[in-house]
Amino acid sequence: MQPDRQMMSTEEALVAIQADPFAVRNMTEQNTQGYGLILKTAVSFDPFVLVFAPDYIRSDETIIRRAVTQKGQALQFATEELKDNHSIVYAAIRNDSYAISFASLRLRSDSSLVRRAIQENGNLLQFVSDELRSDYELVRLAVHQCPDAIKFASHELRKNPKIAILARVPCNPHEDEYRERVFRMSEHEQLVDSVVDSDSDPYSDLRW
Repeated sequence: MQPDRQMMSTEEALVAIQADPFAVRNMTEQNTQGYGLILKTAVSFDPFVLVFAPDYIRSDETIIRRAVTQKGQALQFATEELKDNHSIVYAAIRNDSYAISFASLRLRSDSSLVRRAIQENGNLLQFVSDELRSDYELVRLAVHQCPDAIKFASHELRKNPKIAILARVPCNPHEDEYRERVFRMSEHEQLVDSVVDSDSDPYSDLRW
């Protein structure tokens, strides 16, 4: 019996994905020998290849863990069960804080994971649970990191003077030390009260 001429050999497939991992988009169990191995290898080259993977690959904890360690946003291609796996989501966030946006609602309500993410990007507050958008310390941290994050806070915290004052400080990388001083001093109610009704630069006297 002659072999199926339409079947790609494992060796041919490996050569193809080494040149372009996304070549796997045209491969299936029906037309590629050793398809499972080829797909796993392609994912190791570029985790975003998971977009073409069947559920049995997307639900493989070992494969997904390796993928998100390499590219955190590959979490978006994992099964819902693995998006709810704390250690996998933590690994994804360590690589790319934006990965929090692909986590389950339960883990987007986990203060430790959310804190790690918003320390890198305050605007990620938009993806967390309503409960944590009302968490004073987390919102304060997010707005300190990125003033625009105040728009994702709860209505109550958007009106909080201690947080509102942080949103008025420009996010300028040349003034990180100044922003840090404002962050520390924003807990002093008398200082906040002295500038909250002013249009001037808050805590301008803290600049050197």
